[in-house]
Amino acid sequence: MTQHAQVIQRPALPAAQLILLFHGVGADAPSMCPLGERLATEFPRALVVAVRAYQPSDLSDGFQWFSVLGITEDNRLERIAQAMPAFEACVAHWQREAGVD
Repeated sequence: MTQHAQVIQRPALPAAQLILLFHGVGADAPSMCPLGERLATEFPRALVVAVRAYQPSDLSDGFQWFSVLGITEDNRLERIAQAMPAFEACVAHWQREAGVD
C-alpha cells in the first residue's frame, strides 16, 4: 500500500484523525500534496496521506482508479464496482496504520 501513497503527515502522538486524499484521472499522489499540507496545518494530529491510483492512466502519464475510455452511464457502475475492493482495502490499510475506525 505504501508504494501507492505519499504520507504527508504522520503525527508523533497517536493519530486522532485520518485524512486520505484520492486524485482524479490522470493525476498522481504528489498532485494532492499542496492540499494535504494545508490540511496537515489545520489538523496536526491527523495522519494525512495522498494515495496514488493503482492503474496507469489511459489518457496521460498519471494514474486512474478505473478507465474512463468509452465510459457510459450504462458501464460506469460496473467499472466502479470492479475498482471498489482495492479502494476499500486501501482505506482499511490506512485505518489500521492510523489506529482509527
